[in-house]
Amino acid sequence: MSIADVASLTKISTRYLIAIEQEDFARLPSRVHCIGFVSAFAKAVRADANSLTEDLKCKLDHLELPCASRKPAGIPPKEAISPFSRFVRKTVATLNA
Repeated sequence: MSIADVASLTKISTRYLIAIEQEDFARLPSRVHCIGFVSAFAKAVRADANSLTEDLKCKLDHLELPCASRKPAGIPPKEAISPFSRFVRKTVATLNA
């Protein structure tokens, strides 16, 4: 299953799914959208949506996102991959296999 397949299944734009995969949460419309998108993604790939959204909420709280239009301070460098991001990447890779 590709990102395009997940986008079709969940009705979430591929640009938002890619932003979530890259942990670029500032590109998403809002915190609520981000949490909802991750929950829908998890359900689409039959993952534990509650666990993923709780992990995401902790991450978003740590980043203190002011709004979608500003890049928040404190975003880890691209090379620092969180457990959440590893899960998303691993799930997408598994679905593509």
